[in-house]
Amino acid sequence: MTDAGEGGQGEESPGPLDGITVVELGGFVAAPYAARCLGDLGARVIKVEPPEGDPSRRHGPFPGDIPHPERSGLFCLLNSNKRGVTLSLSEPEGRLRLRRLLEDADVLVESLHPDEARTLGLSPDETRDRYPRLVHCSVTAFGRSGPWRHFRGHALQAGAAGGASVVIGEPGRPPLPLPCSQPDFQAGINAAAGVLLALLARGALGRGQHVDVAAADVMAFYGGITSPLYTATGLPWRRAGHRASGSGGFYPYTILPTRDGYLCMITRSGHPWKRFLDALGSPAWSTEPRYRDRAALGREYPHEGDGLLAPLLEERTSGELQELCRRQGIPFAMVRSTAEVMACPQLRARDFFVTVERAATGALPYPGAPWRFSLTPWRLRRPAPLLGQHNSEVLGASEPSHPGAEGRVRGDRATPPAPTVLLTPTLSPAGTGSRRRPLEGIRVVDFGWVAVGPVLSSLLAEFGAEVIKVESSRRLDYCRLIPTPIREDERVSEALEARAAEVDRVPLFHQYNRGKLGVTVDLRHPGAPALLSRLAAASDVVVENFSPPVLRSVGLDYSALSRVRPDLVMISCSAAGHGGPWEEVRTFAPSLTSLAGLERLIGYAGERAIGALTLGYGDPSNALHGFFAVLAALWHRQATGRGQWIDMSQLEATTGLIGEALMDFIMNGSVWETQGARHLSMAPHGIYPSAGEDRWVSIACAENREWEGLRQAMEDPAWARDARLSGHAGRAAAVVELDARLADWTRAMTAEEATARCQAHGVAAAPVLGLEAHETHPHFRARNVVVPVTHPEAGEFTLYRSPIGLSATPGHIDRAAPCLGEHNDHVFLDVLGLSTGEYEAFKSDGVIR
Repeated sequence: MTDAGEGGQGEESPGPLDGITVVELGGFVAAPYAARCLGDLGARVIKVEPPEGDPSRRHGPFPGDIPHPERSGLFCLLNSNKRGVTLSLSEPEGRLRLRRLLEDADVLVESLHPDEARTLGLSPDETRDRYPRLVHCSVTAFGRSGPWRHFRGHALQAGAAGGASVVIGEPGRPPLPLPCSQPDFQAGINAAAGVLLALLARGALGRGQHVDVAAADVMAFYGGITSPLYTATGLPWRRAGHRASGSGGFYPYTILPTRDGYLCMITRSGHPWKRFLDALGSPAWSTEPRYRDRAALGREYPHEGDGLLAPLLEERTSGELQELCRRQGIPFAMVRSTAEVMACPQLRARDFFVTVERAATGALPYPGAPWRFSLTPWRLRRPAPLLGQHNSEVLGASEPSHPGAEGRVRGDRATPPAPTVLLTPTLSPAGTGSRRRPLEGIRVVDFGWVAVGPVLSSLLAEFGAEVIKVESSRRLDYCRLIPTPIREDERVSEALEARAAEVDRVPLFHQYNRGKLGVTVDLRHPGAPALLSRLAAASDVVVENFSPPVLRSVGLDYSALSRVRPDLVMISCSAAGHGGPWEEVRTFAPSLTSLAGLERLIGYAGERAIGALTLGYGDPSNALHGFFAVLAALWHRQATGRGQWIDMSQLEATTGLIGEALMDFIMNGSVWETQGARHLSMAPHGIYPSAGEDRWVSIACAENREWEGLRQAMEDPAWARDARLSGHAGRAAAVVELDARLADWTRAMTAEEATARCQAHGVAAAPVLGLEAHETHPHFRARNVVVPVTHPEAGEFTLYRSPIGLSATPGHIDRAAPCLGEHNDHVFLDVLGLSTGEYEAFKSDGVIR
């Protein structure tokens, strides 16, 4: 067992971000998650709480369901690897002490409302002038610019306005939010990545800058980059229950019950579907022409497919079906409960859960981090602080620290290297211009396939890296095969065959691969490793998301590539990580989120799980977690000259996002099922009907003062004066009645009118918007959520940009995705320096093709 207390071994262990000091001034999820990600990788994080503590201390879950500010599972999960202090910022002394902290800090992460920030002297303009080298990160629901910049919002509003909720739920019923505050977690990882981009730029700029991340923008980006399959084909971006909206025309794309749970079934190719049916005994109906046409089955009569499959699935357990699919290489997945997640053999084999001893909670297993850095291993160095625990140490205050409060950590993954003295990095292409992008001068080899790797590398390109996408004309990236717009009267299968040559026009491919150079190399050719090793030797970063054996089998894994480029940073973003019994498991985004337990929580309260299949939520989430890890490794390399390999498990990254539900199982044995729009510490918290067809508004009250504001917005009806509703417990107990009353009020006006009335009284509210609104809505248009691009084959269209806003060195999209092999000449002759003879030989041998 490693001692994580003061002066213990864990505290001395450097991470890639060792030497960075972060001050966190934010509550609940978004800002704390951003700061925890930075702290997990070695930054010194000082969490500043008000005297009453972070709101998540009052959220839970709690052991025995007994509220206690030191026993909240969510707080403990989000605030490990931090020191904690309390300051009363309404008092001059508290503000003075905060200023002293910021004078010595590299980063401020906050989630303040703009009015609060100005009152505290923490507007971006004020921090820029007072603390020139400070990176100031604001992570809020709607951002620090645009017409909604003063709106109040929570994860519920971010998901509603960002276009996520409109596709979750059943037609004709209220849209549903993503569970466990997902928009706030995603805003947090984007904010953490934005902080590192600003730190990397600081060496060239000589100063810090403001990082503006809005959770609503993040959700728009996540939906937008996965939506071209729907928006470009005229398929509806609306709720479809347990199926994907439109499902792209192919069956299956659904979640169906098993004997003891559910199975998520998604495949674009017919081969896994045939293997699955064969494994189920080749039912007679599977050979009938009506059901062999997967395109017609998926678009015209998917309910028939569900009905035929249902009795076959209900004969088997989810675990039996999962093992069958894993052995056969079928990308279907059991929709796990939290209990099943905790028992996952892959997570156990990789020691994902780490046991922490903490005063007030005792020893409990916690989800770990999804990144394994080969040189600077992740460590949980200290448990979440008690309230004001480090006042004396950090502030020099008279209050004593809590004796023995640090606790201990068990289950550390690796013995860390000796501490390294870090310097302030400066990227090699030094400059003073304020519009230089943070990653200019970095070259990336992108072996990414389909989504996670390609989206990760597209973000590197957006912020200045030169990204070279390696693909093959012999085995096209699947995203090149998704059809361009199809009329409703066309069969998808016929359109695919007729348009097979349109591989350069596919909207989804452009969204995933914008801003890159493109080359074609046959990875399976015996001559490919020699050529691609030379390309890696001339590069800084390699990105890949294949199954672990793929690059190992051709001699292009990290151990091989680091021999030709010792300071190489390489990230492998496989589904379940390298090593363990499931390292070769195959998944799509919804099957991955099913294995991680997320889809099991999505559905109307007390009803069956329906999931959020349309979103493809796991792909952008994992891409951003990988992006953050690469930036951390680049920071470390600039400081030490040393590269390293990052083994990132998508399963682990996604599992950590439902920590709230996992902690309730860990603490109480409670297994969460479908959540609807219920929230542990907010009531009301829901999506309500408004005037118009399929129009809805989200409303949430986190505190009693917000409930009082909602009463005023409703002109204080008699029912709202019931004394039972004056506190959260009473409102939560009466939530069914409360929701019905609110629905009666909201359906008499438009979503925009209800939003305006609520916001005028300090109540978080926002309309439910679809993706089509992001180009036309004044707020999202003002924030440039979508940007226009032009492509020689595809013409003019729009792409979703990164939601990370940098004030001095913003990212931008240089170009759409490359045509197949478009940059072969430039990359191999000009960049790599091949002779004309060598180049022609590689082409004639079939290596370059």
